[in-house]
Amino acid sequence: MEQAKTKEMRAASREAFVALSEEIRWPVGVTAVPVSQASSRAFWPDDFYVAAFHAGIKKGGQLDCMIIRSDNYTPTAAVFTQNGSAAAPVVLSRERLKSSKGSIHGLICNSGNANAATGDQGMEDARHMARLAAQVLRKPEMFVLVSSTGVIGESLPMTNMVESIGRLYKLSFVASGF
Repeated sequence: MEQAKTKEMRAASREAFVALSEEIRWPVGVTAVPVSQASSRAFWPDDFYVAAFHAGIKKGGQLDCMIIRSDNYTPTAAVFTQNGSAAAPVVLSRERLKSSKGSIHGLICNSGNANAATGDQGMEDARHMARLAAQVLRKPEMFVLVSSTGVIGESLPMTNMVESIGRLYKLSFVASGF
């Protein structure tokens, strides 16, 4: 009985997640959607906004970058790798979370490139991503975390990312919530 209920809840969660994903996919440009207007409240608290877009990391125009914004300072906890050679986004986000005393305003995430094993350039790229996201969010940079997942050992295509995040910044003046 308990397993059937758990399966049912997972199926409902998957359906809600798919509906949410469809709600926030934008084929042309980017529009920030207050999450409260999305079809599922199961995943997001009030006063959160999200924008997903193609930043040129993945081939074929797939969504590969996302910015999440909270209107308020949000108490945040994170679990980071204990590996001594953590990726630049992990190092930066760990530092930011500590210096902000566990409160953040935003998070920029990308998939397709982990920005790991990329040395000093990787750290500069992570900082640059946070700086750009902070401009879009109109929030202090120290309250923005960075997360990356994907291929290890390749530099981020920052020219593409700067251009894509710049488009989001321009659109954010007229977008709902951002």
